Amino acid sequence: MFDTFHANIEEKNMSGAVESMGNRLVHVQVSENDRGTLGKGHVDFKSIFHSLKKMNYQGMISVEAFSTKLSAANIWRKTFSTEMDLVRESIQFLKHISNEN
Repeated sequence: MFDTFHANIEEKNMSGAVESMGNRLVHVQVSENDRGTLGKGHVDFKSIFHSLKKMNYQGMISVEAFSTKLSAANIWRKTFSTEMDLVRESIQFLKHISNEN
């Protein structure tokens, strides 16, 4: 499993980390550095998705985003206006990135 939020903290080269997983990779969880709307932070999704395409990754991809409604996560600011905006904008971003790669 590869999680872009945690890889953003731990990895020096996220696309290299993805590629090093090879055929053992079965799930990718995409999240922005602030767990908000994809494409509005600084995670380099373009290189990550390029690596996934290069590997012919066919597994699941899920989006993880937190809001102030999730008290256990202690999110202290709004990172998106509404949940529907988050979904709509994140899907649009993922389609754009997928088409570029």
